[in-house]
Amino acid sequence: MRQAGIPVIVYPEAAKMKKQMEFADKKHVGYVIFVGESEIANGTVTIKTMSTGEQRTIPAAELVDFCK
Repeated sequence: MRQAGIPVIVYPEAAKMKKQMEFADKKHVGYVIFVGESEIANGTVTIKTMSTGEQRTIPAAELVDFCK
């Protein structure tokens, strides 16, 4: 993502999801990308649009194009 010129913030420590979402909200992040065990197994990522709360899952290979 960074190589494509897309700014990325990685939460700096292991923490509960609520704390990570609050961090993203304070930083005015537009999208949060989840990569858990099921996403890794399926080659996908789950994207949450912070302004609407909508979530969708896409192939990991399409992530850069989605964010542009």
